[in-house]
Amino acid sequence: MKKITSLIICLASISTCFSQNLDGAWLSVAKKNSKEKTNIVLDFDTNSIGSIHTNKKGKISVNKKQTKIKADGLKGKLQVLNVSQNALQLKGKNSTYSFKRMDSKSNIKLDHKELNSFLVDQFCDEIQGIKSQFTKEQFFLDKKSKKPHRRNQFINYTNRDNGYWFIKKMNGYAFLVLTTGKNERENIFQLTSLSLNGIKLKQLQNSRSIKNLTQVKTCL
Repeated sequence: MKKITSLIICLASISTCFSQNLDGAWLSVAKKNSKEKTNIVLDFDTNSIGSIHTNKKGKISVNKKQTKIKADGLKGKLQVLNVSQNALQLKGKNSTYSFKRMDSKSNIKLDHKELNSFLVDQFCDEIQGIKSQFTKEQFFLDKKSKKPHRRNQFINYTNRDNGYWFIKKMNGYAFLVLTTGKNERENIFQLTSLSLNGIKLKQLQNSRSIKNLTQVKTCL
């Protein structure tokens, strides 16, 4: 009887794992306390793959059972280990990836340059107790290394440290990537809406200093 009960629980668990269809868009997040910068974007609605940190894009295909994913640029296939309403776990050849589901595409019409200007010009509040400033200046470590200007300087007055920030738009989604110090883990936010009071966010990846931030306030 115990064996039968265990079998039923096991089968129910497997059914739950694959009860959700692979749809919508997902962002891979780094493991806790890790500073790795892969952050893959999988969009099952457009069958595409990309990254927040590069401009490379590719195609994905899913088998009929929705248990394996073939993606351009990746050797072998990704195996679906678990999928639920808001979490997706995939296994590659040498790594396991954890994804978070993103909200629906936003109606933010501004391009990344306009969003940059909006944050620089209109930001007027602390971020979870951190007095700070978004600037258009290049991140000082990138400037020192003579890298292309992709990341902007984020001034952390509270901790007397400088991090970086940048906006990324991709497949109708908009992201804010932010660090509060030069050695801090990246915070990654999906920009969900824009209003007179600020930018509403969905935080997909946390850091020690910023957790579950839902809005960056602005003053017009």
